[in-house]
Amino acid sequence: RFEEALYLIKKLLTEEMPVTFSGNFYSIEQAKGLPRPVQKPHPPIYIGGGGERVLSFAAKQANIVGFAPKNSQKGLNMKDAT
Repeated sequence: RFEEALYLIKKLLTEEMPVTFSGNFYSIEQAKGLPRPVQKPHPPIYIGGGGERVLSFAAKQANIVGFAPKNSQKGLNMKDAT
């Protein structure tokens, strides 16, 4: 769900308006992503989390990745996750 939401947010911030989208979790028709961001192509995306799946996604889609230090103590290799 989060992956689809981020895809939709980026679409609203970067594509020509109006935007139509139909996914597994979200659908919009003729939506306008206003106001347009000053940053191009969009504001920095910050994703934080603790699981390997979210960190892997964040490494691909985020500009800034935050993770909980306690995960390295649990044996999750941050380098492998991202």
